[in-house]
Amino acid sequence: MKFVDTNYFVSYFSTHSEKTQRGQAHTLFRKAAKKEIKLYTNTIVFFELFWVMRTKYKRSKQELITILESFLSLFFISIQERDILTTALELFTQHSLDLEDCYHMVYSMQADTTDFITFDKKLAKLWSDQQS
Repeated sequence: MKFVDTNYFVSYFSTHSEKTQRGQAHTLFRKAAKKEIKLYTNTIVFFELFWVMRTKYKRSKQELITILESFLSLFFISIQERDILTTALELFTQHSLDLEDCYHMVYSMQADTTDFITFDKKLAKLWSDQQS
């Protein structure tokens, strides 16, 4: 099993990446899709991909959502916490909250947390609404 770092996903999803690196990323993912190799990555890579695409490539919220949905749909790659990330992305799509806060919300809900302590009023309201 091989771990895939953020830069491979950035190259895969960016039209501005170096052609050679983009080609290598596509080749690697094609091999995984054909089950020639096994790949995995983690939650931090998901957030790094988000941050790089938002800050370096100035992607809009809708573009970021599309990229992250595509990332999560790469079912030939094992992604740590895929279900939590998918639900967090759905919340991010529906609400004007930071993606990180949506992740914290979903993570805590799946951990059977009894209360969510935050100074963020929008996040606290969403928590309360989700508990109703």
